[in-house]
Amino acid sequence: MIKALDSDMSWGNMLQVGEVARKLGLNPQTLYFYERIGLIPSPKRTEAGYRLFDDQDIERLSFISRAKGLGLSLDEIKDLLVLQDGDSLSCGEVYQRLLRKVQQIEDNIQQLQQLRAELLPLLNQCQENAQRLGEERQCVVFKDVDSNGEDKAGLFDHDANSYEVLSMDTLTVEILGTGCKKCHQLEENARSAIASLN
Repeated sequence: MIKALDSDMSWGNMLQVGEVARKLGLNPQTLYFYERIGLIPSPKRTEAGYRLFDDQDIERLSFISRAKGLGLSLDEIKDLLVLQDGDSLSCGEVYQRLLRKVQQIEDNIQQLQQLRAELLPLLNQCQENAQRLGEERQCVVFKDVDSNGEDKAGLFDHDANSYEVLSMDTLTVEILGTGCKKCHQLEENARSAIASLN
């Protein structure tokens, strides 16, 4: 509900949207959004319809900014504001909510550490392949890598465009050619090895 400013009331210390935004370092659209989702009550307005924020509004916005800076979601902040409005925002209530947030952050850290451990071998392999084969070659690091970042099929042990298909009683090696002078000797060695098996 829009609260119009009485004609006999002066603006006093009340601030308009732009002034509040500059004071708190917020985007003016953020103030409109907070009002729309119910984080702040609809502010008073001038006769021309401009929003005016009093000290209580600014204090509430400062609380929201501080809580958001601590990583609380808007839903979590809204819960705290409901308690605050009902004079029930006790130390115990705040403690429980912050404790849940800390536990959530710790879970996220653990997941990120696991992801980092999986990505590092791929990163190293990309660097090695780029140095060995050139950065323009087609990347194969995602073709056959298990969840531990290990090369299950030995793709990274092969130079150039060669691969092996292994079964219980057969060995097939196909040499596709590399067009790379430094790999020419490797191709010749591979062809000799194949010929010796026949």
